[in-house]
Amino acid sequence: MAAAIATISSGVADGDVAGAASQAMVQAGSEYPCLSPIVTSGGRSGVLHSTHKRFELGVGDSVLLEIGGCYQRYSAPQMRTVAIGKPTDEVRRAADACIMALSAVLGAVRPGALASDVAEVGWRELAAAGDDLVFHGNF
Repeated sequence: MAAAIATISSGVADGDVAGAASQAMVQAGSEYPCLSPIVTSGGRSGVLHSTHKRFELGVGDSVLLEIGGCYQRYSAPQMRTVAIGKPTDEVRRAADACIMALSAVLGAVRPGALASDVAEVGWRELAAAGDDLVFHGNF
């Protein structure tokens, strides 16, 4: 993840970021991962499990990273979002809503709690981001 983040800047191709992540994982001992590093940017950053597509990164882009090293065929994905420049108000609002939703979900998880009840508290917090937030619905 550190190698990918260090590569991100305006004018760099998304594939260069994925390549830096792949190289760092292999050099650290990762086996062939089950999924290529996911690097999406701008409007594509909300498309889950998309991948790099030879797009040039630019100022104002949000870059979504999902990277998972692999050991003995077990993968452990990690996700991060990196803003090139100052995040827009829309991105900041979405980030704040996601942080609040995560906090609410973790606070609602307890023995005997229904998954639907836990998800409901998450959805309530995500509503603060607005109607155009794309979310897969898994809490």
